[in-house]
Amino acid sequence: VIEEIIDPLGHSEPVWKTVVKPTTSSEGTMNYVCPACDEVFDTKSIPAITLSGNSTAIVDFATNTITGFDAGSTELEDYLSATNNGYVFTCSSDILCTGAVVELTDGETLINSYTIIIFGDIDGNGWYDANDAFIVNMIASGLISADRLSAAQFRAADCNHDGDVDSADF
Repeated sequence: VIEEIIDPLGHSEPVWKTVVKPTTSSEGTMNYVCPACDEVFDTKSIPAITLSGNSTAIVDFATNTITGFDAGSTELEDYLSATNNGYVFTCSSDILCTGAVVELTDGETLINSYTIIIFGDIDGNGWYDANDAFIVNMIASGLISADRLSAAQFRAADCNHDGDVDSADF
């Protein structure tokens, strides 16, 4: 009965919520809060995201996307790392490809997730090849509507970054 008064939504356990997302230049923060009343019980720092070695990755924090991976890449660690121990990046796919999701966690709690975009890789296999060119050609010819693509696929198909998928992208 006391639990219902404290948390009428039935959430008896506080949860970690990202308050400020980390960037490549600054740390973020998370609060341990009561879901019903937003009372903050604890706060912790989230590490800034570090680009590894000669990384070509570009993290867009406004859209939660990552571009700049080489076609056919499989090693996320070649591109990204977190600055503090205990934080890890994982990828939803064995290959870094359009539509795969990269998650930053502290080992348990999701901090943020990012969708990978490989320009030209519309079919999500990590390569720009004949299958992808065929899809772009079908869209440019009006045989397939671009709105049939996911947001990640559309962005990957728009190779010249002009906001349209047309013959210039083919």
